[in-house]
Amino acid sequence: MENSKIAPRLHQLALENAREYLDNYLLERVLNPAAIEQLPDIKIATLIIVDNREDIHQICGLLRARVPGAKEIVIQDSGHIVNMEQPEEFDHAVLDFLNSVSH
Repeated sequence: MENSKIAPRLHQLALENAREYLDNYLLERVLNPAAIEQLPDIKIATLIIVDNREDIHQICGLLRARVPGAKEIVIQDSGHIVNMEQPEEFDHAVLDFLNSVSH
């Protein structure tokens, strides 16, 4: 997390949602074919918004390479929760993307 001001809110959200992950049998379901094999089948405009941490860029690169026509935007000075850490930049990126695909 790059923005320590939102740490209390993120902690609260994690606590409130923990049971959803712990009690959700769907999260244990094995997909066949695997989700990664289904990425080339995505036929809708796709925007990948990523923070500036290096550890996540490999995953985003995989998505960008396998989802046809996917676009990627890196938002600086953000961590994993980009929409909460840099909300204005996030909103701008999403709105620009939506405008570009709606014309």
